[in-house]
Amino acid sequence: MFDQPDRDLTLPQRQSLFHWGGRVEIGIWRAQEPSGKTPVLFLNGFGFNMELAGEFAAAFKDRDFVSFDAPGIGRSDPSILPYTAFTFAQLASRVIDEVGYDEVDVIGYSWGGAMATQLALQHSKQIRKLILIGAATGATTIPGDWHLISDWLVGLAPSQTKTMEAKLQSMAKTATRSTTLASRVVVPSAWGLQCQIMACSGWSSLPGASMLTLPVHIMASAGDPMVPLSNAQMLHATIPGSKLHVIQRAGHIFPFTRPVKTAGQLSAFLDGPASEAARKIA
Repeated sequence: MFDQPDRDLTLPQRQSLFHWGGRVEIGIWRAQEPSGKTPVLFLNGFGFNMELAGEFAAAFKDRDFVSFDAPGIGRSDPSILPYTAFTFAQLASRVIDEVGYDEVDVIGYSWGGAMATQLALQHSKQIRKLILIGAATGATTIPGDWHLISDWLVGLAPSQTKTMEAKLQSMAKTATRSTTLASRVVVPSAWGLQCQIMACSGWSSLPGASMLTLPVHIMASAGDPMVPLSNAQMLHATIPGSKLHVIQRAGHIFPFTRPVKTAGQLSAFLDGPASEAARKIA
């Protein structure tokens, strides 16, 4: 079942900043009504452009939702040089400043989960709460189906809509409107993908994760074929005071195939007390 929010899914605002010698594309979904709630910054998965998160973003009706395409991904220009998790966190911090927010709640999905962990550690004054969805941990990620992972990366072309539908269907592991999602894919550049791989090479988010003191909510699918549940369990055991929410009968891209339900579950955490899940480290 593919649920949809009941509002316009188009990006109401786009802007960009120049970083590492190129343009970084930013998208902002504005809240339907001003609520005073903390905005969300969404860090997307490996090779995923922000349009794939359109329904998920629109499902957060009472708060602003911001995302951006990593260098060389989506409509962002490739970076001149490779980047690390540390320098990517600097870019994410710049995006927060660029859109004019003092503080955000961060949602990191898949590859973006590893980057979000580093962002929360490195720029803690800008981050109120952290959500990790199907999150990788860098070089320490326990891999899923290698055939499926490599299939997502090999042979992509803008004209291969049917092929893209099949790839997304495999990742979803459930009934999904893969045609809709496939039509929103912007094929990433080879250099952009290589930079995302290099950002995690020889680095792990786990040492830093053990030092987090902000509220952390971990959400994962029991049937994730790309980033198995064991990764979420490892993060939960590492992050002090974190909460783990396991989704049944869903694949890797459940935030995009069941956006309204997922956003509703996460909103309960975001709307809770700021100290709800935190355990201070002496």
